[in-house]
Amino acid sequence: RRDPQLSAASSAPRPRRILPIIIASQFAGTSLWFAGNAVLADLQRQWGLPAEALGYVTSAVQLGFISGTLAFLFWARRNVLAPLVEMRARIARFGAQDKTTRLLPHGPSELQEVASTFNAMADELARQRQERLEMLGGVAHDLRNPLSVLRMATTQFAPERPLPTEHR
Repeated sequence: RRDPQLSAASSAPRPRRILPIIIASQFAGTSLWFAGNAVLADLQRQWGLPAEALGYVTSAVQLGFISGTLAFLFWARRNVLAPLVEMRARIARFGAQDKTTRLLPHGPSELQEVASTFNAMADELARQRQERLEMLGGVAHDLRNPLSVLRMATTQFAPERPLPTEHR
């Protein structure tokens, strides 16, 4: 049996991914560096660039790589790692008997799907617990009721009076 909530989440349009952008950027940066090395001698002659221009181009490309990597790191920390850390903390609270804790569905679509599935599971567990408590309350009432009838019946007989005879 397929969960309709899971089916709806998996058929939702998926956001564009950052990985293809990073790969394209790395490829473009590497291509620029190789192209710069290949044509730098010609550019030096035509534009009258100094001999250390190759060092500047190499440094600029490396600085671009480092900047791009740092930008991705900060993006991933904010958009992926922070929601994961928050989810872990909330799940730990749920496991430590705070059954009202729910996950906030934010971050990448995969984490939103995990949060929604967890919340559905937590709601189902709460519903089952409530049903179990209602059933136990009914059982306790059913057990008390016959005992109450017997207690009431025994109070009608005084301890000094003999018990009535049984008729068969």
